[in-house]
Amino acid sequence: MSAEGAIRFARFAHPPNALGYCGPSDDASVRRLAVTPALDAPAVDEAEVLALARGFEGAWPYLELLAGPTGDPLSVDVVDAYWLGGGRADEVAADAFATHLRDRVGDRLGVPWPAVEAAIAAGGRPTHAFHVLCASPFVGLARRGAIAAALPAIEGCRISWGEVRSVEGTGLVVDVVPIEWEDGVLRLDGARPRARTAVAAGGAPALSAGDRVALHWDRVCDRLEPERWARLEATTHEHLEVVERLGPVDDRT
Repeated sequence: MSAEGAIRFARFAHPPNALGYCGPSDDASVRRLAVTPALDAPAVDEAEVLALARGFEGAWPYLELLAGPTGDPLSVDVVDAYWLGGGRADEVAADAFATHLRDRVGDRLGVPWPAVEAAIAAGGRPTHAFHVLCASPFVGLARRGAIAAALPAIEGCRISWGEVRSVEGTGLVVDVVPIEWEDGVLRLDGARPRARTAVAAGGAPALSAGDRVALHWDRVCDRLEPERWARLEATTHEHLEVVERLGPVDDRT
């Protein structure tokens, strides 16, 4: 097991776990892993970490698929492929993705399996963006017309990106490209970034104005180098296009 990858996974996974949305009930242990400095990685307890990671029942099947039968689900490249897209996620065949997800999760996703299968056939990749935009309960809400409830949840749950405008202690103001609902379709409004108040998640690097970062539920999880920023932006656009290809959803709220 890659301790570095496990720590990175925890930094992205801890925000929704702290809010009680997903993952194991042992929030203290997830947080402790998330704040572990990379230099202390050799001290990470492998059995404990694997148990915690498996407790994220939404993410773990994707990590296993990305790792392959003999790989490490918590390697850095697997973890980045899941949270940010690209890399290994682009190498998984659609039929293998569909079979794995159906066998592991099936109708326990937030939308009926035929809709998930259609999203995979339309270009979905085994990433967090796919899970949020194509298979989550929030999408189920949107498809039932509850846009007012679904849109803030989708915006919080997706991994978004932005540039730090200012830093005050652990609080930050980040300019983020928001998800918008327009003519029955989810879109990114890249022309109008919005200032969002956020906090630095446990273990996130020290930040300063001008840094580019990834956010999850209004917590900054990591600084993004240009290549990782591009991967996250591209996979989000790709899955919004998948949603659009599957057809608009009537806004009945």
